[in-house]
Amino acid sequence: MSYKEPRRFTCFTKQLDDLKARYPHSSAEIDRQLNAILDNPDCGDRIPRCKGFHLRKQRILLAYYGISKANGGRVIFMRLEENKTIVMIAIHLKKDWPEEKKLAKHIEKCIKDIEIEIKESDPLP
Repeated sequence: MSYKEPRRFTCFTKQLDDLKARYPHSSAEIDRQLNAILDNPDCGDRIPRCKGFHLRKQRILLAYYGISKANGGRVIFMRLEENKTIVMIAIHLKKDWPEEKKLAKHIEKCIKDIEIEIKESDPLP
């Protein structure tokens, strides 16, 4: 079952724009691989140690630049089953991000930024 268009927040959009600026010939390929997550939200690996969030990590190939999935991009996302939504949390190159132990802490910060953005854009009446 396909999910609807993912929610992309400021932190993710900035990271995505930065990645596409660094690898412009792979921009369409990055978009294609992000869209594939909508068709298969169980793709990738589950990320442990994220305080109750059910996050997944999908590897991204940057073939034009000779960067394999193993050394290429990583998309961190969360699936919200109740409304069939994918929330894109972060996107990065493996070499640019901290080791796995520090990754959970960074993801938690991204999620807190998203929570703030939601509260600011969808205030309660």
